[in-house]
Amino acid sequence: MAVPAAQEHTQTTTVQRRGLARWPATTRLLAALVTAGAALAVPGRAWWAQGVLALFLLVVGGASGVASGKLIKRLIPLALAGVICLPLALIPGSKAAETVVVAGLTFSKTTLAALWSLYSKSALVVLGVSMFAALMTGREALQAATDLRVPRMPKVLVWLASAWVGNLQDAVRRRRLAIQARGVGRGWSRFRTAAHASRALIWDGLRLTDTLSCALVARGFHGDVVVLPGEGAASRLPFSFLLYLGLLAGLVYLSFR
Repeated sequence: MAVPAAQEHTQTTTVQRRGLARWPATTRLLAALVTAGAALAVPGRAWWAQGVLALFLLVVGGASGVASGKLIKRLIPLALAGVICLPLALIPGSKAAETVVVAGLTFSKTTLAALWSLYSKSALVVLGVSMFAALMTGREALQAATDLRVPRMPKVLVWLASAWVGNLQDAVRRRRLAIQARGVGRGWSRFRTAAHASRALIWDGLRLTDTLSCALVARGFHGDVVVLPGEGAASRLPFSFLLYLGLLAGLVYLSFR
């Protein structure tokens, strides 16, 4: 018996979601908030809480539109990097171990960006919460930044930001192709085309800045110290940390304008 074309198309494009992919967006957001609160409640530096929080948000956000089989395949490179880097991170006081961990996260950011390719507005909020949680978790390291030393927190922050930049850059590219398909047009349409093109250039610049910052951190570059108004340890911040804050501010501004 022949299958109608419309029914056949429906049968081939339907994806059965399992596990976390079946959770409503509100449930995933609440779960991320609870996890972020639990990570912030841990006393001390809680460096391991950053990893647990990042992994949980990775799975929850990635499962928002990805079937479980594809999710597992995309998690394999990230899991391998974690298995290699985690034992080195457990060595107390090892600067080399910290550099290796950041290098592993930098190499896996392509896989991470692919995982966030099916983003929704709720997933953007989840990632924003994770960045804020990483910022708050590293507050002790920020207060102790009295020398040419980058706190651990920005490394987790830039790791999560790289996925966000990659996903939004893909969205801008798809929108630009759609505009080219419709034609330039006249008047307001031409102005919108120029605005989208300029926004795409801005995203390319942010992507380049993100790649350079990841490479600099992986190489152990700490940057110059910027003295801010005020007294105490918190008034001295590494220049690269301010670069991260500027990058995140640009991301938030461009994605919600």
